Amino acid sequence: MLDSGVKFTALGTDGIDCGGDLELKYHFTFKVKYKDTFEKYTVDFLKYKNNIFVGKYYPTRYSLDKDRFAFVFDDSRGVIYTAKVLRTVQNIFLHMHKKHPNASFAFIGEPKKVKIAPKKSKGYIISREEGQERTKRFELYRKICLRDIGIESFTLLENTKKSAIILVNNEVEDISNYKANIIDMMERNYNILEL
Repeated sequence: MLDSGVKFTALGTDGIDCGGDLELKYHFTFKVKYKDTFEKYTVDFLKYKNNIFVGKYYPTRYSLDKDRFAFVFDDSRGVIYTAKVLRTVQNIFLHMHKKHPNASFAFIGEPKKVKIAPKKSKGYIISREEGQERTKRFELYRKICLRDIGIESFTLLENTKKSAIILVNNEVEDISNYKANIIDMMERNYNILEL
């Protein structure tokens, strides 16, 4: 069983008017304590046309890094720390689902990367990368979707080669057309061709 998570804070929204599929961005933040320090995380839910939200999270200290969605917590921090992070991300998803009960949701399990600072250097190297297929994040998202979120409310679509999961809301009237629109949007924005 996952830990109960930690308190999160809604930071607000950004309206997006770029002529594309993206309409709105919701921002959340939370801190998880490890020993005597806190690691701050940011969770973004990007709202696209057709009422689909794509959830992403990352350690806030990497917010300006192009690979921020691939970085994860240090595995040496243990299962309890990892569970708190994942449960909090899940709680934010449930919060978004409550606010938008007719929405569908997507998660993409970015390949894991760990930054290691070499001695006597201001830069860093990226170590322990994984491939795109069935990433660790994908497996965690999948487990949470199947076990904790409730498949009766959603139809689960997945692309294991791209580590993508889409939860299509079962309340949608024309579900086959809706699924086609979602797949088209995911292809345009995330290069995910089939689900």
